[in-house]
Amino acid sequence: MLYPYPSHIHLLQLLCEPEVYEKIVQNKNFTKLQSYWMILPRYLYAYCPICQVQYSEPADTYHINGWGGIGLQNTLCATSYAKRFINKRCTHFLGIQAFLNFNGQSPTEIKYFGNSSGEVPYMTSQFFPDDLESYAVLHALPVCRIVSERFVPTYTVFFLTYFSESPKEVLARRFAEQAKWSMLDPDFRPATVQPAGFVDEKSYQLELWAKSGKLGWLDFSLPQLPLKIGEGTVLPEIYRAVQGNRNPTIWRREN
Repeated sequence: MLYPYPSHIHLLQLLCEPEVYEKIVQNKNFTKLQSYWMILPRYLYAYCPICQVQYSEPADTYHINGWGGIGLQNTLCATSYAKRFINKRCTHFLGIQAFLNFNGQSPTEIKYFGNSSGEVPYMTSQFFPDDLESYAVLHALPVCRIVSERFVPTYTVFFLTYFSESPKEVLARRFAEQAKWSMLDPDFRPATVQPAGFVDEKSYQLELWAKSGKLGWLDFSLPQLPLKIGEGTVLPEIYRAVQGNRNPTIWRREN
């Protein structure tokens, strides 16, 4: 099957051969190995729409191993060890939500994968109160699988990186609105992002969020990946109607 987003293949960086990668990840604790982080490409994925700080981090686009985080993340790679490799955050940074899209493929190369956010990117509308300046930035990268000793683009990870003039206030209000559930159930844990499976249709209509000036995107047609944002912004076609499962899913290989 051909990769469905050829416009993004040029973004992919390959800094090692498949056999080198496979040897490193044989270690159970490979995410703590310096050798692992040395072969990961660093990707630009957002600019702060308020102060223009650039965001770039190492990310594992060689394999599906590096994805599957839950809720709002601080880093692209879903591991706390990644924090030592990130640049300083601006005061407007709220967090990152990643959506791993299988593009109709089954990840048979792994035994288990928890896709808690679903495959289709959506906006958490509670992050956009009327009295606080708030934005999100959309970007996407191909993720490979190893086929015949080659890295082959197969999956796609979509990122929404959130920014606000007061991230702490946004989260405080988000948690406050869920306080009643905590009183009803002592085991309840408040969510940051809106949980997949409980999202209204408007949150999936990214083109409307872009036109309103709340959602920007990195222009993947230009080498510098400039940020496009503001009222009337038009999303490229590939972001307008992403296909896939909108509910949380768990992949388990039968053998």
